[in-house]
Amino acid sequence: MDYIYKNTEKEKTILVLPGRLDAITYEKFEEIILELFEEKGRGLVLDFTNVDYVSSAGLRALMRGVKKMQETGGALALFGLHADVMHVFKISGFDILFEIVQTEEEALVSVKQQLNVL
Repeated sequence: MDYIYKNTEKEKTILVLPGRLDAITYEKFEEIILELFEEKGRGLVLDFTNVDYVSSAGLRALMRGVKKMQETGGALALFGLHADVMHVFKISGFDILFEIVQTEEEALVSVKQQLNVL
């Protein structure tokens, strides 16, 4: 499965992730999010609905994306994390580092608030 981009507004993108975020897929994922955050003030919503596994490589790629986001004044929110994936985020402490919500709508509101666009 490929990544799917859903543009909702000029400054925001929803990225639908494929089934795994691991040592095989993290490079492509990292490339995509770093590229998206090249644009200043970019809001990114990550749809984890299809993701059933996240490894340490996937978490590392997320952290690199967050660093780039902070450099460019961007915003990030995640939604749709399954229980097993959320467990990985919790035991690694990533649930505190990321804005994690339940729905796409909540994620879009969060990104707007982070970007002060409301």
